[in-house]
Amino acid sequence: MKKLLFLVAMAFGIQACGPTPYNEEAVSKYLKDTTIFVNHDTFVNNSNLIHSQKNIITVISTKDLPNRSVNAIKAYLKDKNENAQVKYYYKPEAY
Repeated sequence: MKKLLFLVAMAFGIQACGPTPYNEEAVSKYLKDTTIFVNHDTFVNNSNLIHSQKNIITVISTKDLPNRSVNAIKAYLKDKNENAQVKYYYKPEAY
């Protein structure tokens, strides 16, 4: 029984230490088509966002991104901003 618990604990420990759920290079490409609001302060492709200590981040994209990309953006911003709450919206440009 102890060996089984040890193996289960090791499996969870190894999984928790795995790679990040996003590729920073890919996320930076996706963020080029977004406007980002941090607690109602607007940052458009601004490096200050990365170092923000705010707790609510709203991302508005002009391109319809697949769920995988949206999840990568959310994980990246949460990781860089101490697990901030990230909301994502798609709003195409008006023509």
